[in-house]
Amino acid sequence: MILIINIYSRPSLRADETENFAPNYRRGYFPAFSAGWVVSNESFMDGVRSTLDYLKIKGSWGQLGSDRLNVSHIYYIPRYGAVSNNYAFGGHRFRD
Repeated sequence: MILIINIYSRPSLRADETENFAPNYRRGYFPAFSAGWVVSNESFMDGVRSTLDYLKIKGSWGQLGSDRLNVSHIYYIPRYGAVSNNYAFGGHRFRD
């Protein structure tokens, strides 16, 4: 008896980006892999094919990511600074 195993596999890589984090930390890469074996295609299943016509064993693994942290919506806010110390109020210019 020769056993030929039919294994199907699928790797994947997903890239996600969010504005909720600082510019150097916005993108994340999330790999995943799945594999399946159609056992009913094997010759040792010939005796039960009338009762069980399709049997597949599957497994998968994947890395998850989320920008939804357990804190109350704290998003990345870039720092803003004053370009100069002049300002206008009521048509008059003032200087600090």
